[in-house]
Amino acid sequence: MIRTHERKVANRARSAPTSPKPLSQRELEGLVRQLAERERELEAKIADERHRLQSEWLTQLDGEVGDDVDRAFLKTQVGFERDLIDRCLRQLNEIAAAHDRIANGEIGICSDCAETIEAARLEANPVASRCTDCQERFETIARVMEPVR
Repeated sequence: MIRTHERKVANRARSAPTSPKPLSQRELEGLVRQLAERERELEAKIADERHRLQSEWLTQLDGEVGDDVDRAFLKTQVGFERDLIDRCLRQLNEIAAAHDRIANGEIGICSDCAETIEAARLEANPVASRCTDCQERFETIARVMEPVR
């Protein structure tokens, strides 16, 4: 995988310099719509989860809970709800970063190799900041660097 990326970079260096192909206006508008829709979904999910945390789980933790097992279950559920909210917030941050790339004219350009990100990849994942090859390389390195549990 890494060798493939190294060959790709070397081939690019030998070839005539090319600039990444910008997204068409239609592609850009579709991407902005996708981002806005996902942003609304995430904000609604966060609001629902926060409401559920307040009305269901935290209220029960403050009140009388059956026994230690019930209390442990509730704490675990609260942890799951908070993790879900955190994941949604991270996704909103990724959307904000995508909006910044759009504003700067950098959307659709790989942050690692500066080549065009495949249109199908952006359609499937509108917050993508790397092309498929660079993303695979990034994930491989992240797995290697991940601490053993």
